[in-house]
Amino acid sequence: MLVPVEVTSFGVDAESNSPVVVLGEQGGGRMLPVPIGQHEAGAIALQTMDVQSDKPRCVDLFDEMVRRLGGLVQKVVVVGGADGKPVARLFVVKEGKVHVMECRPSEAIALSMRCRAPIFADERVFGGEDAGKSSSESLRRSIRALDVVRFGAYYLE
Repeated sequence: MLVPVEVTSFGVDAESNSPVVVLGEQGGGRMLPVPIGQHEAGAIALQTMDVQSDKPRCVDLFDEMVRRLGGLVQKVVVVGGADGKPVARLFVVKEGKVHVMECRPSEAIALSMRCRAPIFADERVFGGEDAGKSSSESLRRSIRALDVVRFGAYYLE
């Protein structure tokens, strides 16, 4: 089952010192922290604030390429990869045919925000419906441990 999600916050993972985007379930309380790269963090942050960059970014190139080739980004779905880390599936529609491409979640999230396409997460990446409170409490503690103040260091390049 696909769960509609949206970007709810940003942070820095204290253990890896890497940027993280937090996807929140729309109309629900579940959250999914997704590790992202510095460049994607900046692109997602700019999209969140609806600010245009003074120079094109990779996400701008991807958006233009999809459009010039006659496609439309339909949606992004975050799923669990073979190694347990999140992977994204990018759904692009062209001439009535849906093309699905796998990519890093950070790039897919940035592109979906640029194209104003919905983002979904597979139910299983949240731990499933049977996940106990201990696992959701653990996730809440992890998200609370994110250093949201330091995120700005990744955003201004």
